[in-house]
Amino acid sequence: MSGIGSTEQDGEGTRGRSWISTFCFATAGVAVAALYWKNLEAKREKKEMELKIKRNLVYIQRSQWISLKSAFGLFEMPLMEKTKSLKMELRERTELLNLSQLDELEDMLVERQHLFCSYFTPRSCREQLENEIIKKAGKIPAFYKKNVKANLEKIFREDRHCDSCLSYLMTGDKRKNGRMMWKQLAYWRRAVRKEKYLSENSTYC
Repeated sequence: MSGIGSTEQDGEGTRGRSWISTFCFATAGVAVAALYWKNLEAKREKKEMELKIKRNLVYIQRSQWISLKSAFGLFEMPLMEKTKSLKMELRERTELLNLSQLDELEDMLVERQHLFCSYFTPRSCREQLENEIIKKAGKIPAFYKKNVKANLEKIFREDRHCDSCLSYLMTGDKRKNGRMMWKQLAYWRRAVRKEKYLSENSTYC
């Protein structure tokens, strides 16, 4: 009798220890996964920040070069040449402003597409960001005479491309989502540069 009772107690004790071990392993696994995800998010944020800093440095350097070129060019120029030089500087600065604001619009579109591809984000959050994007685009000088709202609404309606969940878990890269939006951003950047080129030619004709 006592032997049977001892065996039963040993069995229950073994099952109890097994359950505790399983729970500990599961908790450790969740903790490791959480640390990995946190580290991945930190790397992604660092990468995004480096991209923005790199952009800003490019715009700052171009702005300084425009100022230096304008300053040295105005010393011994006739009045007409000075006027042309100042107009050129204005066009270049306008182009820089438009491209800088397009970069900000790109960041917002990347975030919007990320929300669209997420299974856990309420639709209302995405729609709120979409309204902010339309407002932002309406303030970009290059878009004053263009119906950008219709293009953006088409992107919101039709751009349904999402990168795989596995790829996002491995890289944390939001910029792999979307297709139509990237084509449209490239088109807008070409339009900004083309507008500057056309205004230069019309001035010198």
